[in-house]
Order: sequence, then structure tokens, then C-alpha cells
Amino acid sequence: MESRVLLNAGWLQRVVILEGDTAMLRLGEQEFADRIQGYLDLVPALRERVSDIDYVDMRFDDRLYVRPVNGRRPAGAKPGAKKQ
Repeated sequence: MESRVLLNAGWLQRVVILEGDTAMLRLGEQEFADRIQGYLDLVPALRERVSDIDYVDMRFDDRLYVRPVNGRRPAGAKPGAKKQ
């Protein structure tokens, strides 16, 4: 697992890239292990909807945001869908 801490506009953001995966996981400042496990639990369903993921923003407790590499939402996807 690769982990980076990025400084952007005055705030820190932890970004993780898991071995064998190309998606960046934006984890925020706490609950790293829980958020990574949440991603691992959801990645098969996420990949069904978005095959080429740029990043997954997991900084929010009740939501995650998935950005495709091309920046477009896949057909049928709803913005702001809650985690299961």
C-alpha cells in the first residue's frame, strides 16, 4: 500500500493507493482502517458501475464519491448515493 499526504490549499489530505489498484482513496484525517476496509468491501460493486476509477473520496461518514478517470458520471448513476 502506498500512502501520501498531500497539501492542498492549506489543508492536509491523506491519499492511499492500494497495491494492484489504480484508484486513489481519499481518506481524510481519521478512521483510515475502517475506510480502507469499506472500500475493499464495496470495490466489486463500484467496478461494476465504474470500471476505470480515478479516485474514491471517503472522507465523509455516510457517503462516498467516485470519480471516473474521464470525469463523467456513468449512465444511470445518481449523484450523492449513500453507502450501503
